[in-house]
Amino acid sequence: MRARDFLLETDTKGFVKKFIPWVAHQLEIDQLPPIELLDKPFDTTFGAYNPENKSIRVVTGGRHPIDVLRTLAHELTHYKQDIEGRLQAMDGATGSKEENEANANAGVMMRNFASNNPEYFGMKDSSFAEEKEKDQLGLTADLFDDDLDALLTRACDMILIDQTVNSEKYGMVAACVYDPEGRAVFGVNTADAGGKRRHAERVAIDEYTKEYGKPSTDCVIVTTLSPCSEAMRDRHGEDCTSLINSLGIKRVYCGYVDPSQHETHMEFRLEVTHNEKLKELCKRMAETFL
Repeated sequence: MRARDFLLETDTKGFVKKFIPWVAHQLEIDQLPPIELLDKPFDTTFGAYNPENKSIRVVTGGRHPIDVLRTLAHELTHYKQDIEGRLQAMDGATGSKEENEANANAGVMMRNFASNNPEYFGMKDSSFAEEKEKDQLGLTADLFDDDLDALLTRACDMILIDQTVNSEKYGMVAACVYDPEGRAVFGVNTADAGGKRRHAERVAIDEYTKEYGKPSTDCVIVTTLSPCSEAMRDRHGEDCTSLINSLGIKRVYCGYVDPSQHETHMEFRLEVTHNEKLKELCKRMAETFL
């Protein structure tokens, strides 16, 4: 099952049930607590562990499945702390040792789940190869939307996972450089040492250059948000449109177009996913800061 099918499926509750045995094994939990899956938020939260009756409530409705899994891993960590006698009344407070442990565990488990279950994340192999004779088409021909949507979905996953690791350091945009050899190198919007933001396209291009050299003109940039083009005081370096232009890359595939930016000096073809669920997810991520 590919990421576009698995991660964006409407049966999120079924998705959660596939994850529970895996996370229980990771936490070495022999007996799971009662877990209630809800359609709507309660008490302004998406998840909670109740130490009085040792039960968990998690909201699944209207949320991306990966975010639901992160919440589940977080609350199951609190359950483990409780049965080990390490959870006190206020230990769920922001900044507490137990809360930090739950946040860290959730991030690590999501990364491990992705590594150990690549078929769930559209990562059947490092090239994202399809059984569609893509080698004969070449990257300069029109790529299948499914290929690019799988990359776009993985970029969304990276944002959601990194938000559980460090929401101050990592931003809400991710991108990748996808080359003719089928190699995909990703980057997430990141704060640099000076406090400025290194945009996701720049991070992905820099990481690709370190590993494989300068991206060729036949590469495709896949990004959750269209490249910036306007002046920004908090941005590291030039705008992403100018950066992509300087490389001669001719195609950019995005999940959502930033309405605050303009396409005046764009020298590449900008395309938007036709997957409405992916488009909506990318839009929601972008609207957290636009």
